[in-house]
Amino acid sequence: MRLLDFLVYLDTHQAIQEAIIMACMVATALLVLAPLVNRKASPLLSFVRQPWLFIVLVAISLFACRYPAFFFPHNLNPDEAQMLAQAITYETHPVPWRDIDGGSGGPINSYVLLWCLPLGIQPDYLTGRIFQYFCFLGMFIFLYLAGCRVAGDFAARLTLMPVLLFLCWNVYPDFVHYSSEEVSIFLLSWALYLITKLARTPGTLYYLVQLGLVLGLLPFAKLQSVLLGGFLGLTAIWFIFASCHGNYRNVFPRILVLIAATVAPAVVILSIVAKAGALSDFWQSYICMAQVYGVQSSSWLEKLTRTTDLIAWIFDPDADTAIFMILAAVLTMILGLHLVLGLQKITRTTRNWFIWAILFAFTSMATVLFSGQEFPHYEFFLFPPLIFLMAVNFRVVKLNRPGPVPSNAAVPFLLAAILSCPRITAGVFFPQCRLFTYWNEQTPTMLLLLLLWLIGLCIVLTVGWLLVRMAFNKLRPSFSLPHWQKLIPLACLFPFFIIPAQILSTRPNEFRGNVKMYLAQPLSTMDQAILHARPPGGRIAIWGWAPEFAAETQTPLGTRDAAALGNVLDKSLQDYYRQRYLRDLRTNRPELFLEATGPHNFSFRDPKLYGIATFPELAQFISEQYRLDQEIDGMRLFVRRDLTGN
Repeated sequence: MRLLDFLVYLDTHQAIQEAIIMACMVATALLVLAPLVNRKASPLLSFVRQPWLFIVLVAISLFACRYPAFFFPHNLNPDEAQMLAQAITYETHPVPWRDIDGGSGGPINSYVLLWCLPLGIQPDYLTGRIFQYFCFLGMFIFLYLAGCRVAGDFAARLTLMPVLLFLCWNVYPDFVHYSSEEVSIFLLSWALYLITKLARTPGTLYYLVQLGLVLGLLPFAKLQSVLLGGFLGLTAIWFIFASCHGNYRNVFPRILVLIAATVAPAVVILSIVAKAGALSDFWQSYICMAQVYGVQSSSWLEKLTRTTDLIAWIFDPDADTAIFMILAAVLTMILGLHLVLGLQKITRTTRNWFIWAILFAFTSMATVLFSGQEFPHYEFFLFPPLIFLMAVNFRVVKLNRPGPVPSNAAVPFLLAAILSCPRITAGVFFPQCRLFTYWNEQTPTMLLLLLLWLIGLCIVLTVGWLLVRMAFNKLRPSFSLPHWQKLIPLACLFPFFIIPAQILSTRPNEFRGNVKMYLAQPLSTMDQAILHARPPGGRIAIWGWAPEFAAETQTPLGTRDAAALGNVLDKSLQDYYRQRYLRDLRTNRPELFLEATGPHNFSFRDPKLYGIATFPELAQFISEQYRLDQEIDGMRLFVRRDLTGN
């Protein structure tokens, strides 16, 4: 049976599918505990400790949960269709900023979607979402390796679980479709792993070159990630200086190697762009437009208000991110309080890692909030820093090697329980916060109860253990209950067993059960019209925000704008974008032109406000060079006159 037939079979048998998913989840959670088992106990236990086995279970769990959405036949977000349309164009017109302007997303996000061409497969939504899956899997692998180096095997596995569950069970489109942040978080996770390697072997040129190349690719994946890349680059330079121990003779050559490797991708890409005569377009549309995009709010007060709303949305229990944030809070808040209250003696290295991880997390938050836009998929930038911060917290309290419980350990657990109760926090500290005024009493309440149950269990185990020690130490000083200590990290795994089942019953995945229908779904009426009117090798220019028609018909773009955002909105660079758009039309002479400003389009639905009539020079050019072929759902498809004999 072919893989596709097997996936369709699973999707049509929900009970079998859910049983496989739950089995994979439980097996993954059990393998999290494997490093706590003595490897010498038996050959079987030594086998289940293998890191590759844990990664394989993570990969299977992630695929089993997300694969039904792979087959959804339309774009889940205009960004997904835009990057796919750009990739299709890059196949025959490969120069960025001359042939394609990706907006705030760099060319790498679209280039990588051509990974399937050597297999004889054209890029589409399915191949894009499969590539997204491998980006997530690569992120998990590198973050696991980084966590192992900093906090140990157990901590590295456990801290991956909140993000794994978030990605497995989330059905919100912004977190399901291929987005422009996913290549960046893969590269950031790779760079973070190399940073942990350089912390011990800072003089290795192989790692310096590798790190430099990874950091150098970040600006061409997502300009927004430059801040995080710069933070990691400065960290690498710091490690190089720290390793010299006063001998600076070899420091500067290593720094030069790192800098040279970092600028190498920019030199190669921008040389190609400059040779094509598009360097000024790179500067205007990628650099200057980013500044315009980041200051769209009318005042700093408005931007601060929108930023506050986004922070509140991240922690809003009614939002999909609640699954991730609640689970992450369990690990980060409780363990962080150990450090704050000074309950553990820590080494200088551990303290430095903790401070660095906090700065890394704040840098990621600044990256998310930079543009002032409330786009949820920006929150992908939070994943690597928060996972690493949780791993460092484990290093602080040494839960990867359970030892004696501190005598005053009940205090942070009690404080965590109080601070975790939204009713108390809202009533005392944040009575007007949107987070609490939008409180939902159903699914979030169930998640809250699970969180409080977990914290309560930790309190009971800790206090109970302390009472046992107090009661019996006087009678039998050598008496101990080491097995009780292992129940505390086991309690941390409780939500990883229960919450998936809870989500299955309260947050159904609407993608499941529809794979067969997705495969049989025909093209839209406009797609069929484009395919009928398009000559072999023809291109299409789109006015508006409808790149899905180019993506779904495998038609290269006739202008460098997959979405005519800069042409339509009234911004300071509008004249530049409009003249460039018209120049592309005259130069490329695409066979088809689509005015996508109908009532069913995304964002620009009123032709009177956004149609080509608002740009008289363009309207005249279309009238002279093209004839109206069809009008569908308020959209107008034009065909070049010389192709019709008119």
